[in-house]
Amino acid sequence: MKKNKNTIKILFASIAAVLIMAIVVSGIFIKRYIDTYGTIGTVKTKHSTDLYEVPFNANDFQISIYEDLAKLCNSIDDMTVDGELSSLAALVVKSFVADYFTWNNKRGSYDVGGLDYVYGPHYLRIQAQSREYYYADLDLLIKQYGKENLPEVIEITIVTNRHIEEKYEHEYSEYDYDLDETINKIAYYDYYLINATWKYAESENYDTSKLPSYGNFMVVNREGRLEVAFYHEDY
Repeated sequence: MKKNKNTIKILFASIAAVLIMAIVVSGIFIKRYIDTYGTIGTVKTKHSTDLYEVPFNANDFQISIYEDLAKLCNSIDDMTVDGELSSLAALVVKSFVADYFTWNNKRGSYDVGGLDYVYGPHYLRIQAQSREYYYADLDLLIKQYGKENLPEVIEITIVTNRHIEEKYEHEYSEYDYDLDETINKIAYYDYYLINATWKYAESENYDTSKLPSYGNFMVVNREGRLEVAFYHEDY
């Protein structure tokens, strides 16, 4: 009986040792992950809206834009009224630019900014193009310069903001179960054409002079949610 009790004690001691080791290893792994990629958490804001989310890694500039965006969203009774949402369209562009063209709070090439503000049907296309183009070398740049030394958008100016009378046409296919066939459809959306310029924080380590600082944007009103459908960067 005494031998059995000793065996049980040894067994429990071994299990405890394994658990402690697992906790230690997990702690080390988590610390290394945070040191490399940063923490993942929810940014607290005074104002919020169900239409848009503030980026989890948002800096103070991005948060200030989101606060204005949320306040304006909460003050608008009818998000579908044509021609009366130009201020909101401008803030959507600012939100996109501040997140998309800022690199110093990104974790790597896969961490594409601004996607919460893009047109839903084009989400995957814009994400894929960004990873192949603007974000393609971000992993290498982080290693070479250090994340904290990479570009950060600190100022955005809306140059022009035009509401277009004609509708944006989006062609898509939808399966009709009653007809048992795929039907081609067209959705018509109200939209705005916006030109914007932006500036980056000065850096002694990374040259931002060759980065985009001017862009043309199309913002569509997709059933009460304004989204960036297209953009073209000028250097």
